[in-house]
Amino acid sequence: MSTKHKILIGLLVLFTVIATFAEVYYKLAKTQLVLIKYSIDTLLRNSVVSHKKASEELSYYPRPIKESIKNSIIWFKEQRML
Repeated sequence: MSTKHKILIGLLVLFTVIATFAEVYYKLAKTQLVLIKYSIDTLLRNSVVSHKKASEELSYYPRPIKESIKNSIIWFKEQRML
């Protein structure tokens, strides 16, 4: 298993834990769910995913994971969720 794959799995496990607590929080706060455990479970079950076809046919090239995580944290802070 590659280092990138291990990091991805680690992040998904972390988000699963966060999502579990988030569901309880959202239920108690009576607010709209943003991150739910079902979404994370779906990502974990479909781990054999490739962007090869999208890259070839649509010229899609994913951005670096560090940039995605950084932007996600900024967004969550702007939404006052972190």
